[in-house]
Amino acid sequence: MNKTNLQIWLFYICGKKRLSISPHNLDYFQTHFVGHQMKQNWRRPPAEVRGKTLRLKDFVGWMFQVPVCSERAKLALEPIISHCAEFLPLILIRGINYYAINVVKVVDCLDKKRSEVAYYDHNPKKIMAIHSYVFLKNKIENVPIFKVPELDSSTVFVTQKFVDVIIANKLTGVSFADPSINRWDYVLGKREPNKVAGVLT
Repeated sequence: MNKTNLQIWLFYICGKKRLSISPHNLDYFQTHFVGHQMKQNWRRPPAEVRGKTLRLKDFVGWMFQVPVCSERAKLALEPIISHCAEFLPLILIRGINYYAINVVKVVDCLDKKRSEVAYYDHNPKKIMAIHSYVFLKNKIENVPIFKVPELDSSTVFVTQKFVDVIIANKLTGVSFADPSINRWDYVLGKREPNKVAGVLT
C-alpha cells in the first residue's frame, strides 16, 4: 500500500446504553497509559463495571486513551500489534478476562498546520486541545495502532490493518471515526462515529 494513501482511523467506543468500566481516579491517567511500557510493574487499578446487565461485547469503554478488550479480541489482535502495544489484565466480567491495551507506539506524525489545533493564549506554542487530526502519513510504516506525542498521548489511532482484523474476527463494540472531523461532533451525537462497513459496533 502507498503510505500516502494509508487510511487512519480514530479508535472510538461509543453508545449510551452499553457496558462500561468506570475510572476510579482520573488523575491516574496523567501518569499511566501515556505511551510508556507498564507491563513489568503493572498493578490492576480499582475499577467498577457499569451496566452489568447489558450485552457483553469484545470492547468496552474505559478511557479514550485506553482500549479495553476481551480475551477473544486479544488473541486476534496480539499477532499484529504486539510490537506497538501491551495487553494488561484489567478485570473479569462474567467469567471473561478483559485487558487494557497500553499503546506504546508513539509517532510524531501530526500535521499541525492542517489539523484543527487550539493553543493557549498565554503560550501560543503550547497545545490546549486538538479538535481534528491530519497526519503526515509518510511517517507511518507498518504501524497498526499508535498515538501521537501531543497532549500526553491521549487518543488512540489505528490503520486499516487493525480494522481488517476486527472485521475478519467479527469483534464487537468498537467504532472507527474519521479523525479529520471534530471529535466533539461524535461526542455530542451530531455524527455517527463508525465510518467502516462491516464493523459490528
